[in-house]
Amino acid sequence: MRTIEWDDKFILKIEKLDHQHKEMFDLLCRLGETIGKKEGKDRQSAIYDDLIDLTQTHFESEEEMMERLGYSDYQLHTDEHNFLLEVASNFKEKLELKGQPMREGDMAFLLDWLEIHILGADKKLGEFLTGRGVK
Repeated sequence: MRTIEWDDKFILKIEKLDHQHKEMFDLLCRLGETIGKKEGKDRQSAIYDDLIDLTQTHFESEEEMMERLGYSDYQLHTDEHNFLLEVASNFKEKLELKGQPMREGDMAFLLDWLEIHILGADKKLGEFLTGRGVK
């Protein structure tokens, strides 16, 4: 199964956001360890809840900074956030209501989305924020 590890290429030079990103990587790694394990459903659900909570908090942090400082791509960036939260909600519904554990394809989507989002939209945001003195 594909995994993802924290790497310096993901650093935005904004302490709060970098810390949250690292935590997201850790939770995704822990979630990946549950894939395909019979005893993993309850653990998977708990880790996934933590991941969703952290993701929402992280998005709120970014969106507050973008709005406060007048980021021109605010709507596009928040649309990406909203898309992920919708997909995450669908994964949660499958897990909780339908009793279907997450699969490798679900994990691959989350890993790909996070990597692409950080290296694209978040890097651009990071440059904007650091240019305005945010550290």
